[in-house]
Amino acid sequence: MKKLLITFPENFSPALGYTLLHSLWQGAIILLVFWLLSLGIKQARHRYALAMGSLMLLLTVSLLTFFYLYGPAESFNLEEPASFLSGETTWVASSPMEPQSVAGSFLALINAHIHEVAVLWALGVFFLLGRMSIGLLFIEKMKKASLPLVNERAEELMRQIQGRVSLWRTVKLAETRQISAPVTVGWLKPVILFPVGMLSGLSVQHLEAILAHELAHIKRSDYLVNIFQSFAEVLFFFNPFVWVLSSRIRTERENCCDDIALEICGNRLVLAKALVEVADYALPFAMAFGRKNDSLLTRVKRIAGVNPSGYFNPANVLGVLLVMSLFLGGVVYARDEIREEEPQPQEETMPEAFQQVAASGEKKEAVKPVAPKDTLDSRIEKLQKEIEGLSGEIRKYSEKISGISNTMQATHIKEIEKLSTEIREKAEKIEIPVEEQEELALQIMEVNLESRKLNRRKDLNSTEKIKLEKELEEKRVKLEKQHTASNARLAELQSQIAVLQEKISKEQAPIARMQEEIAKNHGPIDSLSNVIRVKADQIRELAEKKRMAMEKSMNDFMQALTASGLISGKEDVKLRINGDELIINGSARSQADYDKVWGLLKQHFTDKEYIDKEYPEARDFSIIRKGEKLSWRFRKGNSSTYMNNWSSDF
Repeated sequence: MKKLLITFPENFSPALGYTLLHSLWQGAIILLVFWLLSLGIKQARHRYALAMGSLMLLLTVSLLTFFYLYGPAESFNLEEPASFLSGETTWVASSPMEPQSVAGSFLALINAHIHEVAVLWALGVFFLLGRMSIGLLFIEKMKKASLPLVNERAEELMRQIQGRVSLWRTVKLAETRQISAPVTVGWLKPVILFPVGMLSGLSVQHLEAILAHELAHIKRSDYLVNIFQSFAEVLFFFNPFVWVLSSRIRTERENCCDDIALEICGNRLVLAKALVEVADYALPFAMAFGRKNDSLLTRVKRIAGVNPSGYFNPANVLGVLLVMSLFLGGVVYARDEIREEEPQPQEETMPEAFQQVAASGEKKEAVKPVAPKDTLDSRIEKLQKEIEGLSGEIRKYSEKISGISNTMQATHIKEIEKLSTEIREKAEKIEIPVEEQEELALQIMEVNLESRKLNRRKDLNSTEKIKLEKELEEKRVKLEKQHTASNARLAELQSQIAVLQEKISKEQAPIARMQEEIAKNHGPIDSLSNVIRVKADQIRELAEKKRMAMEKSMNDFMQALTASGLISGKEDVKLRINGDELIINGSARSQADYDKVWGLLKQHFTDKEYIDKEYPEARDFSIIRKGEKLSWRFRKGNSSTYMNNWSSDF
């Protein structure tokens, strides 16, 4: 743990570590006080405010504790009971190990590893913040990918509810295939998302309840508050009392919105049925109408007027009291058992480095094994092979994702689109029998009115009245038959829509599983891609080192040729060794010049494996100097492999 990569300023990690430990008993006390106060509060909005205040109080107390502990002292000590309880900073000196009680050993262990506590907390916070950011980005991406929802009934109903709750912000309605329950996302530009095709199967009462609940979240800015709450959960991820308090906050938040929706709807049964109907899926930072982890049964009972026991039942209370009793009991025991000891002078010891030097003089020098040859080329080749292997793994995951996507598109998504189209068509057909019913109802009312007028007429004899009454009765019977037939057509269309919606729900279940499978396969791809990028950067660095070393070797080689008198220092040069022949500026040179050039080449060229003595007949080396530019070309042994920076300018 001493070599962890996270470092803190002086005295920062002890102050942070003890602040985290203090937050445990502070959270327990705040939670207990909150529970006692909430027992006498009946309204959900007041309990919600008290719970949020308790969470902010814990944040404030922890911050004050940190600044109180963070001072110029060199270390903290848990062996002094007074400093542990009060949070005072204590100056201590190192002392030899003495026999200690269990409590003393435990506190000494904490004191010795307080830096590791702070480092592990920081690692946990970084990880959870990353996961939280990914969740927020996913929600924002889903929001941008959603399609505007064109439904005059829903928009008109939403405008009416906005007026009743005094919400004048612009709220948009949209639909997406990625959810199966209504959710609200966004703060500055809120959007209420519906699953594709859901609105066509909702009654007006249920739609009103859902919109009222979601608009209540927007009115209360719950999306922003939920992000703040999630951030607090990240900071106190280790604290079980924060878990309980945060869970209570989410419960009371939903209760507050349920109360607002109940005021608007005025019907407990309608709201409860709407909650049960759509409670299927919810996103972590979205404000969903029905959330499984918010205890659906508890909310339904509360809306229906039944008072559930809630989170603070006797078992939970006993658990909190037990934890507090154990903690406080341990502190009291520590106060009784741990006695202040006089600091003992520490015996001076030789530094470890000096001990190693002294020991090395007494022992025979060990024979070091010969390390394998490690060149720039071998390292580059090794990295390239590793990249090829990683690319193969990525292809496997990509092929798997492609197969899942093709299956999902070819079967489920196309089927859902087809079913959604049928639902829209049948929803349009529903308007026809509805209009017919309205028209037939008016005609029946007119017939009834004519019948009453006929009874009051005195200008007709009984025969004429009987005849007219018979005609009116026949007309009434005919209209009523038409009305009954229209009702039957309407019921049939509604039944067909319900069947189609059930089919869509069945198709959405495998899509969700496939999307989860795709997400699981994307994780390794991202990780492997990051590794490939790192290795590619390493290859570029090695290639640059190789290029710079080669340029230096070539410059040294050309200076050596100039010094030997084989070439002039200013003229352009074309030099080539082909087999046992040396050609400089188009002229063949003697064997002596050949041997001299080859000796200089072996002396200055860094990559010796290209200077191969085994295949002199396969030697192929060219170098051209034109002004300040140098180009070269080597052949490796008798293979077809070349090293070069050959330029097209030459």
